[in-house]
Amino acid sequence: MATLVVHAQGAAPSFVPLVKPLTTLAAAADSDVRVPDLRGVVAIQFDGQSFIATALEGAHLVVNGRKRGQHTLTDGDTIQLGSTQLVFQSGERIAVPAQIRRPARRRRNPSPLPAWRSSRVSSPRNRASMGRSPDSSTR
Repeated sequence: MATLVVHAQGAAPSFVPLVKPLTTLAAAADSDVRVPDLRGVVAIQFDGQSFIATALEGAHLVVNGRKRGQHTLTDGDTIQLGSTQLVFQSGERIAVPAQIRRPARRRRNPSPLPAWRSSRVSSPRNRASMGRSPDSSTR
């Protein structure tokens, strides 16, 4: 998911996920991202493939140090709006979780004999059933 990292003066950085098809940046309280000293409006539109920032109503859009009327955003682009700096992070930047390594599956019965046979052969009761008494010893 694409994100704007907002660096406002005197405040900790905040992260704004770009989940709407149109995100507005303005000084007005009803904008999606409030930029106090911005004159006009900057709109960030998602067209299904890319994010496009557009200066509207006389806004000054400065991307990577250059004044633009419109700009297709790429990962790491810096937008300067008055004293507020925003950094665009594309969705590709998000790290994929590492594969979980599961231990090898242990076999319950490593013996080639079925579990019921391998456990009963050595018991005293089974030796008696095989013709030997549990008390008898080999002579």
